[in-house]
Order: sequence, then structure tokens, then C-alpha cells
Amino acid sequence: MFNCAAGIAAVAALVWLGGAAVPRDQGGLRASVSTDRGEVAAGGVITFTLLVENGSSEAVTLEFRTSQRYEFLVTSAAQDTVWRWGEGRGFMQVLGQEELGPGKVLTYREQFEARLAPGRYVVTGLLVARNRLLQATAEFVVVEP
Repeated sequence: MFNCAAGIAAVAALVWLGGAAVPRDQGGLRASVSTDRGEVAAGGVITFTLLVENGSSEAVTLEFRTSQRYEFLVTSAAQDTVWRWGEGRGFMQVLGQEELGPGKVLTYREQFEARLAPGRYVVTGLLVARNRLLQATAEFVVVEP
């Protein structure tokens, strides 16, 4: 049985340790991540958005092993994972599919309370479809309150 949390942790480790990086584009799908601000005060809230766009002329069926569709990871300048959105969450252990039509976009958005030391951080958004694993990153800075 596939352990989604372990799989995502392994992907994150590969991405940040220079291993087989997860693609940003794959078969007409493109992932992008943004933040609602480039700078947030320590303890403040920042919003992360993962967009997955189907730039192809055909519908794409995304297949999932659990009810989890995406993940956000925050890593420090030292490449330590300091937050994972899915950590501690329960996801139904059911197979699922989502169809993304041509030109359509899936949007996943989460808020993060930046209880972190001041410094530079990277947020990685991951689409966790078993047949189309995609990732994208964005940087943000935590400053003194």
C-alpha cells in the first residue's frame, strides 16, 4: 500500500537534495506557485496558491491514491523542511480522479502562519496525482514583527 505522506516526503527530499527533480511541466500540464506577498512578519499569515493549468488541446485525467490532491512544503535556506501542509491531516484512503479540460486551471490555496525565524524561505507546491506528479516553487522572506 502506498503511503502518501512518505511519498511526498521522499519527493521533497529529492527536490531539495538535487536528486531526480519533480517536473514543473508534464504532458501539457504546468504548475505554478505564488504567495500573496513577498514578505511576511514573523507570526503573520501568508497565503500560498498552487495553479495547475492544462495547456494541451485534450482533457487530462488526474489519478489520486487518496483524497489528498496537493501538498505545500516550506523549506529554510538550509533546505530543512519547516512546515508541511498535509502533516497531521487525515486523508481518505480511496482512489480518485479529476478531469482537467483543455485550457482549464485547478487552484489550490492554503494559509500559513509564519512562526519562523527571520530569513529567506521557499514554498513548494506539489500536485500529488500518481500519474502526473508536478511541482513549482516561490520564495518569500520572514522579517521581524
